[in-house]
Amino acid sequence: MRQRKYGILSLDISAISTGWTFSVKDNLHEYGVIETDPKRGRAERLLSFKNEIRALLIKYKPSFVVVENGFCGKNVKTLKILCEFAGVAKMCAMEVLCVEPFVMNVNIPRSYFDCKKKEDVFKVMVDLFNLKDFEFERDNDVTDALAQSVCFYEKELKNDSRKKV
Repeated sequence: MRQRKYGILSLDISAISTGWTFSVKDNLHEYGVIETDPKRGRAERLLSFKNEIRALLIKYKPSFVVVENGFCGKNVKTLKILCEFAGVAKMCAMEVLCVEPFVMNVNIPRSYFDCKKKEDVFKVMVDLFNLKDFEFERDNDVTDALAQSVCFYEKELKNDSRKKV
């Protein structure tokens, strides 16, 4: 499978709605949300999530996959669930593309864009990519994935002298 040079699939992992973006270098090409039905059992939701992730990997053939490192403060139950979904995404990246996903700390985009809150990151991404129709409640998972992608490109690829971008 020929991979898209410098294509980045970024995932803002969630058990209910995972935001994703596909970018080449720092140009946004596609985005969306993977939704799972919380009324279904976890195993069924994980299987559905796996199928959606595999489809994205096969369709876009990214060179890099970025996933958010799970962080939930003191809510260990939520953290465990997020880790299951992140594990499925990592497994799919290795299985489909032989790519080890880059795990990004949730605070990196906030720090990079000098934002205090999730809402601030949303506003920066909407302005930067001219996403006029975006609404915070509906689209913040996508903008979080997009912020991860931009940070990954700027911090890991563009400034890495070993990779000629």
